[in-house]
Amino acid sequence: MIPALLLLALHLCSDTAAQQVGVGSGPPASCATSCGNVSVPYPFGIDAAAGCHLPGFALTCDRTRNPPRLLLPGADGTFQVVGISLADATVRVLNTAGAVNLTYDGGVNGTWGGSGSGNSSSPYVVSERRNRLVVTGCNIQVTLVGDVASGNIITGCSSFCSITDSWTGAVLTTTGQEDAACSGIGCCETPIPIGRPTYGVQYRNLDESHELDGEVPTAVRIAERGWFDGVVAARMLNKSLSDATARTAVPVVLEWAVASTPVVVPGVAPDGGNSSCPVDAAKSAGYVCRCWEGYAGNPYLADGCQDIDECAIPGKCFGVCVNTAGAYACRCPRGARGNPHVPGGCIKSIDIGLSVGLGIGSGAGLLFLVLGVAFLTRKCKHHKARSLRQKFFKLNRGYLLQQLVSQKADIAERMIIPLVELEKATNNFDKAREIGGGGHDIKSHNILLDGSLMTKVSDFGASRCIPADATGISTAIQGTLGYLDPMYYYTGRLTEKSDVYSFGVVLIELITRKKPYSYRSPQEDSLVAHFTSLLSQGNLVPVLDPQVLEEGGEEVGAVAALAASCVVLKGEDRPTIRHVEMTLESIHAALQKDTLDNVSTKLSKDKQVVLSHTIGDGRSREESSRQYSLEEEFLLSARYPR
Repeated sequence: MIPALLLLALHLCSDTAAQQVGVGSGPPASCATSCGNVSVPYPFGIDAAAGCHLPGFALTCDRTRNPPRLLLPGADGTFQVVGISLADATVRVLNTAGAVNLTYDGGVNGTWGGSGSGNSSSPYVVSERRNRLVVTGCNIQVTLVGDVASGNIITGCSSFCSITDSWTGAVLTTTGQEDAACSGIGCCETPIPIGRPTYGVQYRNLDESHELDGEVPTAVRIAERGWFDGVVAARMLNKSLSDATARTAVPVVLEWAVASTPVVVPGVAPDGGNSSCPVDAAKSAGYVCRCWEGYAGNPYLADGCQDIDECAIPGKCFGVCVNTAGAYACRCPRGARGNPHVPGGCIKSIDIGLSVGLGIGSGAGLLFLVLGVAFLTRKCKHHKARSLRQKFFKLNRGYLLQQLVSQKADIAERMIIPLVELEKATNNFDKAREIGGGGHDIKSHNILLDGSLMTKVSDFGASRCIPADATGISTAIQGTLGYLDPMYYYTGRLTEKSDVYSFGVVLIELITRKKPYSYRSPQEDSLVAHFTSLLSQGNLVPVLDPQVLEEGGEEVGAVAALAASCVVLKGEDRPTIRHVEMTLESIHAALQKDTLDNVSTKLSKDKQVVLSHTIGDGRSREESSRQYSLEEEFLLSARYPR
């Protein structure tokens, strides 16, 4: 808005720079305040009598019409005023001429003289925010300029129509449609960046053959934003449109300002009053007065802004309302609280003492209720647990166990396991502690160790018995990938060599410490494939566990070779499980012998040292005896499997 007002100030400067405008003195009582059904507030006026309006704000009331029409002066009666807003500083008019009258003077030009036909003292300019340049026609270009002589371009747009050929029959696809959009086909619409009292119009035909002239009515309009939408656009794009319809009145919004000179408001003190007339002093952009918030009326009159009684406005307050200067106070009635600005927002409050008592009582009652529920829930859980224990005791031959316990106590120690110990051993029955879960075995999950490191094979739920006169049986495929015999996987035939394959996988898992069901080599091979490939190359170091490689010695190679023989693809080429057992026993015996020889040699040296020290320093013979007992103790412990 400021650029428009700045341009207006330049127009007013030559006529008003030497005078002061007495805004607020008000018109005489004899001045007319309306024309037809349009109200005419000060600083506007109709009568020519002195004081009825400020300079530049005289309007014309055409009383020859019924009803009378309010017109802007100097516009040849083509601009009819239909509304004046003091709050927005705007005037809404109807351009009864409809479109710009184009003349041919070497080119095609025209003038839009809506706000006073170029009168330099006119206070009106086109509103930039609320108007658009609207052009209809085929293959034309329209440019708005400050004036035709200077040619300073302000804005413009082009409208096109398709030339008829063999591929299309219709010129416009939007003709006759209520949702026609002004997007450049048959019409164009663009904002106006600079508000002026008048504009020059330059028109250019883009089709030298003029093939589509008259297909769409050609017209140039400055119109209120949103006017050329929907039904209006569809009607204006109809080629059968008559000249009378083409001149349909077009709404336009004009902005105005009082003057670019200081404003004097009689009767209003510099530090008081209910209105203000701010001005951009740096640009001398003119004055627009407004009532302060909470006041309404005419800010261009002394005491014209009166306090608004908000309490009389429906929906403002639903409690006790007290009007104040420029504002109002709204509160709930005494004895109530809440939001008085919404219906039913005020709720009667209870006595504070009673409220506190009820609050404390309710809190205590709620606490006892929670504690009682927790106690009853715990009792119910204990009762349910006892009932379940009794039920399972009967189902699992508990009475037989009682008889065994009475006869021999060590049986009870092995068979009676308290629930607390089971929860501790299984990490509260964690799923990760479950064993088995596969099908037809042998796998590391099902091999358990007791306190003496003795192995216990578990989970025989899916085992199958092969008859003595058969080499195998056919079963549904079940098992854990990584341990599953490939021959069994492909044929569904289970043989004793299937167990040999699974046991070979376990041996590979032990010496590599890698999980066969998840391991992948850099070449994306499985553990078994990678192991056998490295073994054939004579280089198992990349896959063997470093600790096993360091402590196992030569036995690691023997176990690796045995494991590789167990996992060959063809079952008949694998050793029997008895052969595997004997091979492992021989490897273990050789390892045990080497260990005992090394220990004996070391202990013999230590015994000689102890004896020599005993002779030399006079120690007792018990120390030497203790050395022998340690040797025996070590030999005994070596018999237990590791």
